[in-house]
Amino acid sequence: MKTRLLLAFLILGLSITWAQTKEIKVEVIGNGEPILFLPGFTTPGSVWKETLEQLKLNNEAHLISYAGFNGIPAIETP
Repeated sequence: MKTRLLLAFLILGLSITWAQTKEIKVEVIGNGEPILFLPGFTTPGSVWKETLEQLKLNNEAHLISYAGFNGIPAIETP
């Protein structure tokens, strides 16, 4: 199970790296084991910053924002 979860995160990380990176913004905060923070569709990833300050995690937080929100240009219709 742990191997599958690690593989899923690796695939997600590679797809974000190699994919059209201008459509997704990832802000990384902290160090340690990575945790992904996915916002609701219409909100920016920065919505999690207040939560992170309260939790005081010893992890690396990845705050994700989608195209069309948080100042990221919308993508063209395929």
